[in-house]
Amino acid sequence: MKDITSVQFIIPNKLAAFIYKGDMDINILNILLSTWRNVDDLFQFYETNKRIIANSTISSIFYSWENFSEDIMLDLEQLEDFIDDVANGKVNLDNAFHPLSRKEENVKILSLRKHRCKWLRIYAIRIDENLYVITGGAIKITQKMQDHIDTRYELTQLDYSRQWLKDQGIETDESFYCYFDL
Repeated sequence: MKDITSVQFIIPNKLAAFIYKGDMDINILNILLSTWRNVDDLFQFYETNKRIIANSTISSIFYSWENFSEDIMLDLEQLEDFIDDVANGKVNLDNAFHPLSRKEENVKILSLRKHRCKWLRIYAIRIDENLYVITGGAIKITQKMQDHIDTRYELTQLDYSRQWLKDQGIETDESFYCYFDL
């Protein structure tokens, strides 16, 4: 798992993203967006996973690289619009991030959440009402997170991050701000 070194606000007092050790002080959201925009990385992902993608419930057997790359670009636009809408107060984060699983349906301290588009997912932990920290994201091509190496890794990172926050005594917005000196 990646060790957490810091946090950076994407939207002040609402949406933050972890900075992990070795990531040159770049938050995980910026790394994800850069990776998903990189056509070479995206093509490599598609080539490696095209059989899984073709059998997905949201594509068809005739689904091509062109379809996939177009869908990812549309998802990226949706994510950018989502961030703009949150920044402009048009979207409430508690309504925009959905429970990761049924056991997370009740709003509780450090609950695991996701924001999803057709293929792209952003994973976050709810610190407090309308305060979330992004832990990572993935191109989700299987029904269950456990069924693909990338989403399985993100699930493990989410669990690790939640436990790390608990170990640091971070369970409220106040403790979050104090710990990271925000």
